[in-house]
Amino acid sequence: MEERSKITHAEERVKKPVTLVFFLGGVTYAEISALRYLSERDNASREYMVATTQLLNGDTMLTEVMEKIENNLRRSTLRAEFANTKK
Repeated sequence: MEERSKITHAEERVKKPVTLVFFLGGVTYAEISALRYLSERDNASREYMVATTQLLNGDTMLTEVMEKIENNLRRSTLRAEFANTKK
């Protein structure tokens, strides 16, 4: 009887549609965990597959933000210097 319930459970998994969730720019472990939670709920009607360009954590996220800020500051400085040379 227990063996039969395992087979039935496995068959139910196969029948669930799969949704591909693609994160451009990166995904955090918390976001992956949320999708995992959704697919493991008792009444879950689908499975989720995650694809991403990058896995992010607190360090990588802050590093990227700081790089973007620094790049914007450099661009602003260059524009200001270029504008001053034209005068």
